[in-house]
Amino acid sequence: MTSNSFNCEAIFFDLDGTMFDTAPELVSSVNRMLDFYGLQELSFEVGRNFIGKGVDNLINQSLQESGGYMVNLKDAKSYFGKFYSEVVDQSDPYEGVIEMLEYLSSKKVRLACVTNKPSGYTNLILKKNKMDSYFEVILCGDQMKFKKPDPYPINLIQSELGISKDNILMVGDSSHDIQSALSAGVKIATVPYGYQFDDPIENFKIDFQLNNFFDLKKIFH
Repeated sequence: MTSNSFNCEAIFFDLDGTMFDTAPELVSSVNRMLDFYGLQELSFEVGRNFIGKGVDNLINQSLQESGGYMVNLKDAKSYFGKFYSEVVDQSDPYEGVIEMLEYLSSKKVRLACVTNKPSGYTNLILKKNKMDSYFEVILCGDQMKFKKPDPYPINLIQSELGISKDNILMVGDSSHDIQSALSAGVKIATVPYGYQFDDPIENFKIDFQLNNFFDLKKIFH
């Protein structure tokens, strides 16, 4: 892990690709939607690359890839939502996530979840895994004026918690998380897995490069 520890009072976590591997359920739901329209299904790798920029982008890119240029995006989103709601709570957290949330809570670190994912899906996933109680704030895409990579969601939570930006860490997996953190003026830690798109995370100045979730412990030493 790069960089040194600092006086961390709060950690903001991304959800998709950071705390949870949601790709299997997302891609399968997209393919059920495409099949409904008689369109070609996506391979897992292709569908996975569309994750991370919000539901509208996921559906739009999937339709374009499968030749569904004439399909109404609003209708397609409705069908996707129906299919995804049936499996959303089947997503599993990555190794070490629950253990680290328990550890950080015991250290009185204030925790927040900041995700572009809609609140309905986010709450289902967190509650199914009994993780919602760890977070003082859960801010979702449909509750934001501007989504990541805009700094708005980080600034909003920072203001609500009343903690100096010097003492906040954002943990994410993509360039959107990094850009949001850098623009907000908080430190950023990245996981080596997840849904990285656009600019590779290696192209950015990152405070902490985690090898796994357990590396978060080292920040407090």
